Order: sequence, then structure tokens, then C-alpha cells
Amino acid sequence: MKKQLLTLFLALLIGIPTGVALAHGRGDNGGHGKFMMFFDADKDGVVTQAEFSESSDQRFAKMDGDSSGTVSTEEFSQYIQERRQERKQRSFKHMDTNADGQVSLDEYLDAKRERAERHFKSMDKDANGMISAEESTARKHGHKHGRKRYGGKHIFARLDGNGDGQIDSGESQAAWLNWFKRLDSNGDQVVTVEEVREAHSNR
Repeated sequence: MKKQLLTLFLALLIGIPTGVALAHGRGDNGGHGKFMMFFDADKDGVVTQAEFSESSDQRFAKMDGDSSGTVSTEEFSQYIQERRQERKQRSFKHMDTNADGQVSLDEYLDAKRERAERHFKSMDKDANGMISAEESTARKHGHKHGRKRYGGKHIFARLDGNGDGQIDSGESQAAWLNWFKRLDSNGDQVVTVEEVREAHSNR
């Protein structure tokens, strides 16, 4: 599985924006702080396999709208739509810096500039303050490939291990364990913020 799929998985199933899921963001911890917020239950600065598995169970329960023990394609689609709506609401709240329920032109442009700076840094792989033609081409290719191949249906197929059109808890756990192992690059059974950054940089 490619890093693009892992990032999209986090964005769709958990609600972390794709541009933030494994890299940049606001605050001292950046976007990886958002990752830790979801998974690091005991707030010790690392995510254990047990914490990741617990999150898997919680997300599965939310996807299983009728509590049948399996998640249908309809339930999965509904869950994804709800996560996307939450992301839109958080995006609006982020732009509305004075919390007056409206976004002014200045607030909108400030938010766009912040996002543009994050994108620039993610494209500027050698951190020299400039984007080369090669860096730009690599970024565009990655986005095009990821968007076409790794949509919600592809995520569902990855979760649906036996291909029967439904996801059960065992399939969900197996998929999450696989994703945990891919983040845990040194195989020590915990995921650190450095590994989270590495996962993003290798997308």
C-alpha cells in the first residue's frame, strides 16, 4: 500500500484533512499533533498498537450504523459523507478567526495563504525556499495518481478483505493493523511523531 492511500485513509475515515493528516498544521506540534490527538489516548507522545486498535473499534462502531456487526457500502458512504461535512465545518471555523459566524475577505485570504505555505513546504523537498520543475512535477503526479486511484471505493475494498461487499470487525482490525505496521517503520510496536512525519515526506 502506498503512502498516498494511508494519508487518504486517515482523511476519509478519521476526518483529518489530507494536507494536514501526516504533516503540517497549526500549533507547536503541527499536523502530526492532530494525528496524535486521535490516537495517543494516554498522551505519552507515542501511539501503541493497542491504542490504534482501540481507535479501530471505535471507528467501526460509528460506521456500523445499524449495529449489525457489519458495515455495508451504504453505511460506509454515509460515514464518509459525515466526516467530510465535519471537515468543512472545521475549515469554516478555522477561517472565521473572530468567531462572528462569517468569513471576511481578509480571513479567507489569510487562510488561503496559510494553506499555500503548507503546500509550498510540502513541495519544496530540499527546503531551499524554491520549487524546482522536478519537485513540481512530482507533486502533480502524486496528486493526480492518488485522487484517481484512491477514492472511497478503493478504501472500502481495502477494508473488505474477503470481497463480500461488507466489512466485519475482523477485516477492519486487520486493515488498521496493516496501516499501523506501515507507519511503524522501525518495527518497535509504537508510532512516533518522527515516523508520522516520515510517512508524509515519503508520499
